Amino acid sequence: MIQPNIRKMVCLLLLGLFILAPLSLGVKNRAKGQGIRSLVPKQEIIVNSPVIISGNDDFEIQGWPGAGTEEDPYVIADLNIRGASECIVVENTDVYFVVRNCSVEANNIDDAVGILLTGVKNVIVDGCSASDAEWGIRLKNCSNCEVVNCRVYNNNIGVVFQGVFNSTLHDTATHGCNFGVAAQETENCEFQSNRIFGNKVVGISLGESTNRCIVFGNSIGWNDAWSVSDDAHDNGHENQWNESTQGNEWHAYNDTETYSIAGNASSVDYYPTLLVDTDPPQVNSPDDISFEHGVVGFAVNWSFSDEYPRLIEIITDNTTVRTIDWHEDSVSYSVDHLSHGVHNCTIRLTDWGGNQVSDTVRVIVMYSIFGGLGTPYVLISSILSVVAVAAVIVIMIKTRG
Repeated sequence: MIQPNIRKMVCLLLLGLFILAPLSLGVKNRAKGQGIRSLVPKQEIIVNSPVIISGNDDFEIQGWPGAGTEEDPYVIADLNIRGASECIVVENTDVYFVVRNCSVEANNIDDAVGILLTGVKNVIVDGCSASDAEWGIRLKNCSNCEVVNCRVYNNNIGVVFQGVFNSTLHDTATHGCNFGVAAQETENCEFQSNRIFGNKVVGISLGESTNRCIVFGNSIGWNDAWSVSDDAHDNGHENQWNESTQGNEWHAYNDTETYSIAGNASSVDYYPTLLVDTDPPQVNSPDDISFEHGVVGFAVNWSFSDEYPRLIEIITDNTTVRTIDWHEDSVSYSVDHLSHGVHNCTIRLTDWGGNQVSDTVRVIVMYSIFGGLGTPYVLISSILSVVAVAAVIVIMIKTRG
C-alpha cells in the first residue's frame, strides 16, 4: 500500500498539475491569438514636405532626377503630402517632367490645391491621388499636358483645365466632388476613358470659351447626390461628345438614339450607351482574432476594390458603428475596446450600382489569466506540468516495488 506521506505528496503534485494546466491553456490561447496576423504594429507613415518649383532651374537645384528632355524627363515621384494648402506646385516651366505615384491630401480650406500646374508645358501627371482640396488637380495656362490613371476625390472640383491647350485627361476616376471635371477657356483637349461618378453638382462641365474639345469613352453616372445636378454640361463651342462611332456610357441614358448634353451648346452624344454596373465589390476575408482583454494593438484590416465605390459600413454585433464615404481601398477597425466575449465585426460595402458585399470576422476577447502572463510562462508552466507528471509516475513505481 502507498504510505500516508507518499499519498499526500502525490495529492499535492496532482493539485499542482491541475492548477498549472489551466494556466498553460490560458496562456497558450493568448499565444494562439497573437499568432493570427491581425496585430497591427504602429508603422510610421512618412510625410513629405510640399513641393514648390518656380522655373526650369529649380528641378536641378532641388535635385530631382532626370534631364528635362522628352527621353529623360525630370521625375517627381512617390511622395506623400498631407495637410498643406499647396501640396505640389510647378509654375513657369517648359522642360519635360513627370509627377508620378504621389498622394496629396490638402487641408480642406478655401483655395487649397493638391497638384497645381501653372504656365507649364510637357508634363505628365501619372498615377496620383488628390483629395480634400478646392481643386484636386488644377492646370492653368498649360499646353501639351497629360493627366492619366489618377484618382481624385472629395474636392470642390476634382480636375480642372483653365486656359489649357492640346492636353489630355484619361483613365482617371473623379468622384465625391462637387464638380468632377471642369474646363474653362480650354481648346483642343481630350477627355477619354475616365470614370466620372458620384459627384454632387456636375459630373463634367465644359464652360464658356471651351472650344473644339472631344469627350468620349467615358463612364458617367450617379452625379446627382443633391438631386439638382447634371451628369454633363456644355456651354462651349464645337465640342464633340463622341469620336467616330464611340460615345460615352451614361447611367441616365434612356435608350434613345442620342444623348443630349445640358447647356447652351446644345451638344449631343450621337453614340451613347447605357452605363450598367452589376459587378459586386471585392473584399478580402481576414482571419478571426482572439486575444486577452487589455491587450492593445488588435484590429481587423480589410482591403477592397470596386469600379464605382460609394459607401462603407462597419457593423459590430448587429449595430452600425461607422458609416463613411468610400474613397480609400482599405480600412482598419480597432477592436481594442471590445468587452469580454465573442463579437462579430462586419464590413458592408455598397457601390453606386447598388451592389453590396459583406465580410464578417469573429473576435474573441478572453479574460486575462493572472494579469495576462506572457509567452515565457507558457514554457515554464508546460515544463512544470511535465515534471509533476513524471514525479507522480516515479513515486508510483517505487511504492509498488
